[in-house]
Amino acid sequence: TPSEKEDLIKLYQINQNKIIIPGRPVSADFLYPSHDEFGNPYLFRLDKDNSSLQSNIVLKFDTFKKDSIVSNWWNKKAFMYCGRIAQNKGVDFIVEAWIKLKEECTDNCPSLWIVGGTLAEIESLRLSMKSRLNIEIYEACGDIIWWGYLDQRGISTLYLKTLALIMHSSYEPGGRVIIEALAAGIPVIATPNG
Repeated sequence: TPSEKEDLIKLYQINQNKIIIPGRPVSADFLYPSHDEFGNPYLFRLDKDNSSLQSNIVLKFDTFKKDSIVSNWWNKKAFMYCGRIAQNKGVDFIVEAWIKLKEECTDNCPSLWIVGGTLAEIESLRLSMKSRLNIEIYEACGDIIWWGYLDQRGISTLYLKTLALIMHSSYEPGGRVIIEALAAGIPVIATPNG
């Protein structure tokens, strides 16, 4: 990022001509998710040279028409964290803040989805929080869901049911997850790092 470049120049006296900022591309999966808001798969049509999905996307809504719905259950969305399960990511702070919100707002509080990490990383974090937070109650009723590692298409599909992305990193080199969420039209609540 430009701010990291400035830090390298200022703090380490690196010649600015030796630093290249390559940019952080966002996968088309975040611009064109694999499913629509009703859970139907999008049907993709390749360009004539079979190289690109982006310019000719066919949206398929036939199977589940909005007018035929009598309730609004499909509008229920969740708060989501997406990233590594590591101490510097502040996932424990996110869970603790969510539990306080849940206790205050009960049924009006959206669920919390945590995307990322291996089973061992998730279990380690859960065990570290268990002594001060009773997360098992919320996990049992589906209010806290640990999704583990997902690929780009899986994450972009979850964004369709995401109210806001919550990030609490103590530092970020670039905030790619934030860029991807914003590309998918998801509001982000984050610490001012990166």
